[in-house]
Amino acid sequence: MTILIYLPIGFLFLLLQSSLSPLLPRLFYIDLILIMAFFIAQRSRGWSDVGAVFLLGYTQDLFSTSLLGITPISLLLIFLLVHYGSRVVEFNHPYTVASGAALLEGVHLAIVSGLQHLFQGGTSISPTMAVARMALTGLFAFPLFYGLTSIERRVKE
Repeated sequence: MTILIYLPIGFLFLLLQSSLSPLLPRLFYIDLILIMAFFIAQRSRGWSDVGAVFLLGYTQDLFSTSLLGITPISLLLIFLLVHYGSRVVEFNHPYTVASGAALLEGVHLAIVSGLQHLFQGGTSISPTMAVARMALTGLFAFPLFYGLTSIERRVKE
């Protein structure tokens, strides 16, 4: 049931992200798919949620220029971190959601940059760009969490 809620919203986020990112400077990049994976992992109830995160990551790789398969691997590792970490940390306060999303964006960038460097060689992201992406992803995480929670409540009613 939850996959029917998350996938269309995730694909909408993917279309929004892929159409807006060429128009904005590279410094203003918000990782909507990572926020969606964070949201799904925090509320995960089964294996279908893992499949949804993998599918969103794979589709994001189809829209981007990165090596095919790197984003789903990274998002699956993040899914596991959040899924098991949410047993210890409750992501229900704006500060925990924002800091968690910023930290996860840093982990995501490290994994993707490391794997791209390993397989393609020489590709990396500057520290300034990484901090800006982490800050913007963290800043937009709580409003998106709030909106996704509202949508989830309405659909379940």
